[in-house]
Amino acid sequence: MAASVFQQSKPAQGRVMKAFKDLIAKRRSGKEYSDDFLQSMIERDSCPNNEKQHRQFMTLTSDSKSDVIVLTLIIGGQTTSSAAMMWSLKFFGETREVLDRLREEQLAIARARPEGASATYEDIKNMPYCLKVMKETLRLGNKGWRVNIDMTCIHMNPKHLPDPMQFNPSRFEVPDSLPKHFEMQKPYSYIPFGSGPRSCLGTNMAKATIMMFLHRVVSGYSWTIHDWDPRMEKISFVPRLASGLPITLKAL
Repeated sequence: MAASVFQQSKPAQGRVMKAFKDLIAKRRSGKEYSDDFLQSMIERDSCPNNEKQHRQFMTLTSDSKSDVIVLTLIIGGQTTSSAAMMWSLKFFGETREVLDRLREEQLAIARARPEGASATYEDIKNMPYCLKVMKETLRLGNKGWRVNIDMTCIHMNPKHLPDPMQFNPSRFEVPDSLPKHFEMQKPYSYIPFGSGPRSCLGTNMAKATIMMFLHRVVSGYSWTIHDWDPRMEKISFVPRLASGLPITLKAL
């Protein structure tokens, strides 16, 4: 009998978890150091404010759980964001006017920086149209999700979002008479990161990652998409095109 996908994944999971355990052991022994989230967990573990906090934090950051936390962060922080990046390039190929408007915004930001300087988080705060593009990508690019809440139906409901099948970042435009960060959508009609106490902890990181990607690729490159096959991966944690949307980049 052929092994299931889950059974096939177990050896790979074992190898990944072993790598994490080895890394954690090196960090705890002081043989290796890096200024990152894992290091902060280890350092907080070693200097609690009181005994009660120490017991609580040891329960959370024991080696048997630290490696699981790191694996979760890698999957949640990269797999979903990379899928959103793929969808954005596909939508740009279908709506050239969106790409042109976004490129105009991003080139203006790039030209305003000193030569050779990298984009910063402050730059991200000054990307209003890029924010709308990201939100629209997350809305329209979640077709096929298998989750408890059917976000596809919510995000495709014409009662809340007119012409829902159209990629249109301008649907998130806020009139000048309203506050800058006012949400035009009805509550719970747009929930790419969930909502309430169980919403995604990495929301802001995911937004920053996607917007920085859009800035770099749109302001620095043009591209050609080589496979427009719309078929989806049959088994995937997040909705992705089966082809992976292969492209060739060309510097502007």
